[in-house]
Amino acid sequence: MVFGRTLNPNSAPLGIADASAPTFDPVLLRPQVLQMVGVGRTTLFKLIKAKKFPEPLRLSERIRGWRLSTVEKYLASLEVQS
Repeated sequence: MVFGRTLNPNSAPLGIADASAPTFDPVLLRPQVLQMVGVGRTTLFKLIKAKKFPEPLRLSERIRGWRLSTVEKYLASLEVQS
């Protein structure tokens, strides 16, 4: 589940948008980000503290999340560095 929206299995994959459709950039919660990036919780927090990974959005007092585009941009930057 993406924050605030249940994904429809018949819809286009995330990050792929029809040119005529409005852009949709969902907010991912920490478990989804950890799975995408392939690191553990402690490592993610260390990367954030070292300014190597973007800070999360404050969605509420206790909930933080990242835009899909932000995580994808981070992953793309790792590919360029390799």
